[in-house]
Amino acid sequence: AVFDSLTAARVLQVALGTASTAAIFVTTREWFGGRAAWIASVLAAGTGLDFLIQLAATGRSPPVG
Repeated sequence: AVFDSLTAARVLQVALGTASTAAIFVTTREWFGGRAAWIASVLAAGTGLDFLIQLAATGRSPPVG
């Protein structure tokens, strides 16, 4: 099934991560300017990748369920 509970959770996680990165961009641009907004957004978007890289380095799989 395409929309089993694990897929739905992943889709929700991607949507919330995208929304939070956009909110960080908009807020940072208003407060500190465009350059800082891009830097903050890239750092925010990279936090999930860092987590997956750490898991891969330790040989563990992401927590499920």
